[in-house]
Amino acid sequence: MNHSGEDSPGLGIWVVRDDLNSKEKIKEVRKLAQEVGASRLYLQVVGRADALYQSDLLPRSEVLNETSSDFDPLGYALEIFAETGIDISVWINVNFVWGFRGTPSDPRHVIRSHPDWITFDQEGKSMLEYAETDIEELFGVFLDPGLDGVHDFFSAVASEVASRYDVSELHFDYLRYPYRTFGYHPSVLEKFKEWSSIRQSEGAAYDFDAFRRYLLTEEARKLHKASSVHNANTSFAVYNCYERRAFHERLQPWVTWIRDGFPDFAVVMSYEDNVKAVLESVEEIDDYLDGLSRVRIGLGAFKMMERPSVLEEMIARLRSFSPDEITLFSFRSIKESAALRNLLKRMFSG
Repeated sequence: MNHSGEDSPGLGIWVVRDDLNSKEKIKEVRKLAQEVGASRLYLQVVGRADALYQSDLLPRSEVLNETSSDFDPLGYALEIFAETGIDISVWINVNFVWGFRGTPSDPRHVIRSHPDWITFDQEGKSMLEYAETDIEELFGVFLDPGLDGVHDFFSAVASEVASRYDVSELHFDYLRYPYRTFGYHPSVLEKFKEWSSIRQSEGAAYDFDAFRRYLLTEEARKLHKASSVHNANTSFAVYNCYERRAFHERLQPWVTWIRDGFPDFAVVMSYEDNVKAVLESVEEIDDYLDGLSRVRIGLGAFKMMERPSVLEEMIARLRSFSPDEITLFSFRSIKESAALRNLLKRMFSG
């Protein structure tokens, strides 16, 4: 495809919850974002099925334990960013609800109130029984994305945020299976028997992977609907290397979602610290979608804090594809690296 590079993508930055748990930190985020020319920030207000906003559905996040009970990080952030011209995407983790060690202190937390929603592995073992795993990018316990109750739970969270705050976009992360060896909840297996029987009677192909992709698609569709009812756009964080990492390993058919009209934007996590690898994965996505107007390219700035020239080359080369945005993970890396800050100032500020 011919890339003219006429439209220069903006700069987005993911900001994790630990950088939002005080007014001072939120002011620091604002200062740095303006300094480097950020056009969008993704503020993580639901990290582990707990809230950094005023919620009736989720317990208050434990990262706020040292703050006053009436402090509302999301409300305060929206207030002080209102005049900056920087767009705010409200970042909500779904499915991933806690780490492998310890338990939430609040009995209302979904792990304690609905342990029956935790996903199982292919051996019939609940993730609650896991102390650790060596699976890449699997940091803790997931609810099963195949359960209607889980869909309804996170859709209600999305609706609560979008109805209570004036937000233009909700950003959903972990909208995937932890890995293809999970999703074997007993209730889901029963549903699969019914589904496969119907499919077989219709002479259609069927398998458990396809069924789980269907269930995840239903969750994605419901999240998009819950957001759009309140006039909020949606963006989903998704895997790159589509066939292997997204579609096969995490059962995340996000290219199909984009083709079907939801979400509004996909933020592709291309975190390799190798320019060639990133460009190849972006070219693959460009071929699938015939353009990147609804795609944002997420780069792993945390891997290049001491090698800003690599990130500079990536950004320069990616601009020719005209993605909607170039998005960096994360604020903390930029804060801690003067080299990254200087690079971003040159490339995005002014």
